[in-house]
Amino acid sequence: MKNCFFTALLAFFFSCSSSGGAVDGDIGGEFNPDAAEIEVSESSEAEIYTGDAAELEEDAPLTCESILAAKQCLEDKKCAAGMKCAGVVDCPEENCWGICDRIPGVCHFVSDGKICEEDADCGQKMACVFSTACVTDEFCGKGAEIGICLPKPEDQICYENDDCWGGLVCGGEYLCRADRFCLGKNHPGKCLPAHGAGKCWDDGDCGQGSYCKGAVICMSGDCEDNDTPGVCEPVGDNPVFCAVKAECGEFMECAGAYKCVNAGGCAIKDAKGFCINPPGLNGCWGDSDCAADELCSGSIICPPGYPCSKDYLPGTCVKFSKPAVTVKTSKTKYAEKEEIRVSILNASGHLVFMPGCLFFTLEEWIGSEFIDTGPVSQCDGEYFIRLIPDGWSAAAVLNIAKKGKFRINFLGAVGCTQGVKDSNPNCRGGFEVKSSEFTVGI
Repeated sequence: MKNCFFTALLAFFFSCSSSGGAVDGDIGGEFNPDAAEIEVSESSEAEIYTGDAAELEEDAPLTCESILAAKQCLEDKKCAAGMKCAGVVDCPEENCWGICDRIPGVCHFVSDGKICEEDADCGQKMACVFSTACVTDEFCGKGAEIGICLPKPEDQICYENDDCWGGLVCGGEYLCRADRFCLGKNHPGKCLPAHGAGKCWDDGDCGQGSYCKGAVICMSGDCEDNDTPGVCEPVGDNPVFCAVKAECGEFMECAGAYKCVNAGGCAIKDAKGFCINPPGLNGCWGDSDCAADELCSGSIICPPGYPCSKDYLPGTCVKFSKPAVTVKTSKTKYAEKEEIRVSILNASGHLVFMPGCLFFTLEEWIGSEFIDTGPVSQCDGEYFIRLIPDGWSAAAVLNIAKKGKFRINFLGAVGCTQGVKDSNPNCRGGFEVKSSEFTVGI
């Protein structure tokens, strides 16, 4: 049974139209590539990068697995150590993806959904990562040291500086942040020597309006070049950067451009994007490449100045369905007034969104059924809509001031406009996910 608050919240949240977001139908994200290493095609037959296709032996039987690109997968065993296959979608009809009966996912570093305070709280070859883990200050408290467990199969892999030792810093990591448009997946970096003044390992080391030029980071261990820091330079009029599609060559797209046109302001900073080849027939770089009732699943795209840019891979437009999201509490039995830690794991192939503060309702066992008793926390004023990248988890801390048996109902959304207030999100669809039941004080 649901109360009227929940029904009204869903109706309001998914019926509003947005007045802020990526411009000119372009894909959003703050991308500052190294112009010296990017070639913008002016040809009417622009090359389309679709990943490293699998090499087929002569006379080998043609199978679904044999036509997948290097990072594409149908199950975990295709992926390298520490990675999982995320975002596989069942076909609504036979052979909907070439000769495949399933739309492939992507091998990626995926959180296990555990909440942590230190690495010891996670399993072997895992790290407790604090960057972007806590969904709001209202839920976790300002400065709360609550992280999520993420794969760290090698010592040199990092998500933040705390993952490195001996004076090394984390360079080349690309993590979605509240002030930057997010295209999907977060990507780890590498522990590297601290760079000198004016040097950089990635755009994050440079100020707004500047980018990191010339940095070389070897992630695979078989690179021809040594790790070398770049230099920060202004974006200026570099032709690789773009604000709209018209600034790119013919048949090219502008990925990463964002301009706030919302009168109430946006959480995301205005930023130029970069010119990129189109994703190909039925492919996509982001939701804007898909129909209104579809989402872009399984794409890999990040700034060309980052190591993850070597894995560019178009995604596939899929009809909206309930995404692979799980909601877990850290325990099943809590004492009175004990804080309740909750994780939200997005194992789908696309972004998942949530209202800025009202993304949980509490269901209480009353009589012989669970009854929705309303929002866990009522915030004052409006809040910017939040998101969870695919493969990532978010953490929240709740307090329930009464005894009983409960479960949490997560209110999620997909295909929303990023960076705007949660009163005006312009989402493509909504869904609910319930946690397992837990008790407080009994």
